[in-house]
Amino acid sequence: MYTISKNHSLTAIIDLGSLKMKYTLFENGTMLNQKSYLTLMGKELNENSEISQHSLELLTVAFSQLHDEITSQRTPTKLIFFATEAYRIINNKVVVQNILNTFFPNEIIAEI
Repeated sequence: MYTISKNHSLTAIIDLGSLKMKYTLFENGTMLNQKSYLTLMGKELNENSEISQHSLELLTVAFSQLHDEITSQRTPTKLIFFATEAYRIINNKVVVQNILNTFFPNEIIAEI
């Protein structure tokens, strides 16, 4: 479970996992909403450790749906994007970052 500082009234946490992207919205430390989007980011790596075109398409749809979800509500005061192993090992991170920035300009993905 995530622990969120109460300094940010509305915070969105986006976890880019190996198979899906999870979105959780908090207000003053209380979880308000949680959704997940299929990406298959870690399942469909090619021989060059790059995310497949199919997974990039799923990721684009996921970021688009997430953007629609976030903008249909009150805008979070803070967005936090982080990724686990699948993102750390891929060789086409710049493509993923560019897709993210299409929907969320100036945001970066933290690797954990």
